[in-house]
Amino acid sequence: MGRITRRFVEIFQGFQQWEQSSQIGFVMAVLLGVSGLIVAGQADGTLRTQATVGAMGAVITAQIIFMWANRGMVTPYTRAQRAYLDESFHDAREILENLRQNDQADFKALTLLGNTYRQLGDLAQSEAILYEAVNIKPNHYFPLYGFGRTLLISGRYAEASDVFSRALEHGAPPATRFDLGEALFRDNKLSEARTTLKSAWDDVQEEPYRMLMIAWLLAQMGEEEEFLSAELIEQGLPYWETQVALFEQTPYGQLLVRDVHNLVSMHEEN
Repeated sequence: MGRITRRFVEIFQGFQQWEQSSQIGFVMAVLLGVSGLIVAGQADGTLRTQATVGAMGAVITAQIIFMWANRGMVTPYTRAQRAYLDESFHDAREILENLRQNDQADFKALTLLGNTYRQLGDLAQSEAILYEAVNIKPNHYFPLYGFGRTLLISGRYAEASDVFSRALEHGAPPATRFDLGEALFRDNKLSEARTTLKSAWDDVQEEPYRMLMIAWLLAQMGEEEEFLSAELIEQGLPYWETQVALFEQTPYGQLLVRDVHNLVSMHEEN
């Protein structure tokens, strides 16, 4: 099915969900517009002008009705985004897989689907779909970042570092330096990791879980532990405990198990 045909199908499906009054008004406006154009094409002088003005008025009315009728409509991608943010990952997967199976998934939908599979613990499927998204848009940070996260959690730290670097080169948010720094640390590139994590500190001030991991990893490299306050551990730890529950069976997850255990012990001592 071609893109134009798919778009007409989507519009028709949306039209079927409109209120009846909007459906009737839209059809009447279109018919009046078409009639006006036919008359304008055949008439002369004043009648032609009047018919043209009437046709344009009908077209504008149809546009207004169209926008009003679609005011509450959301795209499948938007619904999937909302489900993902609500951590309803099975719902997000169902919506996005439907798009994919009907050849309607662009690189953004594929990226979100790959991220969803990662959150469901299916790293192989996540990698395959994100790889597809990256091939579609190799210079867009969104699929690159998602691909990097899946590589990181799979324990492929050097590859993850390269992908995060590419994402930053192509406009990824500055906070992505945190992900790059963590990948470098896990890959035992400690000098680069230290510099990168320090540079990311100011960019993650609204994200306690990232602040906590930066402080913890820097502490492992001999930096001051002054940032590892009891308050920061309490705020940031729940996220990492969730990550452990999701990925405990992966190489990355095993490292997180140790990190979380040590942070819990430190918190209890305080």
